[in-house]
This record gives sequence, structure tokens and C-alpha cells, in this order.
Amino acid sequence: MTRIPGSWPTSWSGPAPPQPPDRSKLNVALFALLMVGVTVWFSLHLQPWLGEVLVVVGPLTVWALWKLLQSWLNWGGLGSRAEEGTRKLLARPAATESLIVALGAMGLLFLTTSSIYLVYDGKGEEVLTVSVLDNGAPFLDAPLRVTSAQRTAGRPFFGRFSSKDLQFVIVDSPLYEPRDVRFRPWQPLRLEVPSGFEKKSFHLLLLAPGIRLLNLLPAEGQTQAQPFYLRIEAGGAQPAQIDDLKQQTVLTGAPRADLDRLSAGQPDERARAELDRYLAENEVPPPARESFQNAWARVLREPTRRLQEGDKIKISVGCKGREPLYEEEVNVGSAGIQLHVIEVERDEC
Repeated sequence: MTRIPGSWPTSWSGPAPPQPPDRSKLNVALFALLMVGVTVWFSLHLQPWLGEVLVVVGPLTVWALWKLLQSWLNWGGLGSRAEEGTRKLLARPAATESLIVALGAMGLLFLTTSSIYLVYDGKGEEVLTVSVLDNGAPFLDAPLRVTSAQRTAGRPFFGRFSSKDLQFVIVDSPLYEPRDVRFRPWQPLRLEVPSGFEKKSFHLLLLAPGIRLLNLLPAEGQTQAQPFYLRIEAGGAQPAQIDDLKQQTVLTGAPRADLDRLSAGQPDERARAELDRYLAENEVPPPARESFQNAWARVLREPTRRLQEGDKIKISVGCKGREPLYEEEVNVGSAGIQLHVIEVERDEC
């Protein structure tokens, strides 16, 4: 028998095989970035919709389960093995690839998730309903309603890829302007109600017949063979005309509903004071002024389009079929009631 000298080696004595790079620190950073992204995404789009408790739980669910699993392993005496398993898992290149894919999905979610939420910031117990319109058509299934008890209303939108020009209208109150907003696919849109809406300003004209014209007009309840007309021409709108003008003032400069609401309270004391000065300047004795003030106190509301500062309004007074007694262009001033006295030069049409 031939004997082979020596013995077989019991271990590999050649060069060690290359080890994959340790990516645990990189993967921990990527995982932390992913969790921050999830938290921000939840807070931007889902917080008002799901409620604060779900929002706190939602973005931290993965992290909480991870910590819970670690605590169970430690409780079972497997702490060191769990730490070693965690390190090996995070060191794997496949973990890096999975986290990068998750971050890409998170980025896509950011780009295609938007939300609309209204937040009530008023006082008292009022209920405000807001319609959201897209080119005049409802954008939502139903208007959004906010109150002092339910201060937030709205919802998220997923998978939107284009912007829309939306209009928000408070339908319960005529005091506020509609608000136009560009709604982008990634936008968390928040509007405070009602402070986020601009209050309407009105520029009204109070047309008062001067002394001579007032004496030509019939009193309330009387008629004339040749009645007087008052014509109001606001550029860009159908002219308004009163065909049987009486001893009265005419309030104009807004649609019917706004005129009724704005003139429902006490008479405008500033206009009354201006008319008193007008009578004094024309040397009307105090005992005779009451009949003029009583006539001017009767107010006829004549709706027009809503006037704006700087508008030029043409006022005409006369008898039908004849040359006007009075024609003048009035410049609309700042917000409020602007008094304009109609003075005629002749005593008849």
C-alpha cells in the first residue's frame, strides 16, 4: 500500500471571497427619509379627513410595528440575535433597491395627491356653505359646510395630473366675493372661511331731485298727463328706466337682492345731512325744509349691475317723446352711498 504523505487541509487557506458592501447606514437613512415623507404626505392631505388620532398612528405604523417586533425579540431573550438580523437585513443591497422603489412611489404619490379643506374661523354659531365650481359646474358631489362645531370640511384627491381653475362661493352670505383659485395636482389647498374671502364693497348712487325738479314731479299717489322718466345707463348693462318718476329719491348701483339688504336698515344720515346743507345753500327756510326731506325720505330701489369705483353712469330725466330736461355723466366714487342731486334748468318739458 502506498502511503500519501501529509494530510488533507481542514479549512480553506486561499484568499477570502469578496464581501458585499455594508449598506446598513445608507438604508437606515433611506428608511428614515421614507418615514418622513409618509408623515408629511399624511399631514398635508389626510390629517383633516381622517382625524388627528389616525394621522398620528398612520404614518408611524411601520415604525411602531418595527419597534414592537424588536421589543418582543428582546423580551424572548433574542435581543442580540434580533439586532444582528436587523443589521444584516439593512446591509443587503436588495433592501436598498426596495427602499429606492418605495421612495419613488412616495414621490409619485406627492406629485399626484391634492386636497381641498375649508377651515371655519368665524365667530358665533353661523353655518357657512361653500360651493366649489369648475367653469360654473359643481366640482364636488356636494357643497362643503363648516360651522363653529364642525370647523373643517373637505377631502383628498388621488391620481390628478392636471390643474384646474376653481371658484369658491359662499352661498349662505351675499357679503363675500367669490374666490378664484388655481388647483394643482400636488397642492394641499386650505381656505379659511370666512376670512379667506374678500368682503364685497358696494358703490351706490342716491339720486335726489333738486328743488326745481321736485316741484315738477307728482307726489306719491298722484298722476300727471305727461309723466317724467329717469334713465340710468351703466356701461355694459341694460339701461334701467323709471317711466313714472315721483317725488322721491332713487337708490341704484347693485342687483335687487343687494339693494334690498343694504337699504333695509336706518336711512343714510350722511346723505340726509348733505341734503340739509343743499337746502340751506339754496336759502330754503327751516320750516319749509321738512316737506323736501319727507319727499326725499321715500326711496325707490332701481337695480342695475354692481357699480365699481371709476364707472361712468349717464343719468337722464325728461318727458317721453321730448328732449331730456337733464343729462349728465356721473363718476362713481369710493364705496358707500354717493349722493347726486339732479338739477334742471327749465320748469317744464
